[in-house]
Amino acid sequence: MLTGHDQVVSGLDWAPTCGLLASCSHDGGCFVWRKDPGGGEWTPLLVVTRLNRAALCLKWSPSEGKFALGTGARTACVCHYEADNDWWVAKKIKQHESSVTSVAWHPSSAILATTSTDRRCRLFNALIQGVEGDSGHCEAAESTLFGDLLMTIECKWWPHAVAFSPRGARLAVATHGSTIVIVDGLDAQEPNGLANKDILEVKLRGLPLRSLSFLSESVLVGGGFDGEPVVLAMTAQSSQSEWTVAQGDSP
Repeated sequence: MLTGHDQVVSGLDWAPTCGLLASCSHDGGCFVWRKDPGGGEWTPLLVVTRLNRAALCLKWSPSEGKFALGTGARTACVCHYEADNDWWVAKKIKQHESSVTSVAWHPSSAILATTSTDRRCRLFNALIQGVEGDSGHCEAAESTLFGDLLMTIECKWWPHAVAFSPRGARLAVATHGSTIVIVDGLDAQEPNGLANKDILEVKLRGLPLRSLSFLSESVLVGGGFDGEPVVLAMTAQSSQSEWTVAQGDSP
């Protein structure tokens, strides 16, 4: 059992390649846990966040060179390691009007999606030079600065979860109104590839979803207050795409 937080642990995420575990808590604290090669003990590394509110969610980037925090301080933090000090530090993105409820990374590790109780989903440049590693080209981020707002998606209800598809061409947002907002046609390889995209809203019959994950570019799974998974599949209807419930979503 790992101890160190003073309040509820609100987020956990593995970095499977490097073997690090990140945790955050309502006490505003965050740790990166590293297993010692010899004795097998887990050692917490300090994450300098300087938060005065709760940390609410956490997600490693695909490159595993950094992770994102959503907070009750109306900020998202992008945390990266500083070898000279042997600690992790946070760079803050402050363009939210309320608590950040979920975060998700584009496959390039250069774009961060956040949702907030201000009923918006936002895409930000989260590129930190020298930290990314070989995360792939991302023109939409490389032509802007860290923390720049790249896209805003308005929601009718506050969102609970957000996810990118495996190739980053689609984004899904689950809201408290039992809807899923799906943004199609994203292209981070073009400077204007995040503008004027197709947005579709799928209404569910059951209770709201709290988590989302793409299984492929055309299959999306979510879980929420109903206690059972909901699977949506995309079908092509003439020139447009339509998402239908393939499993779950009881009324």
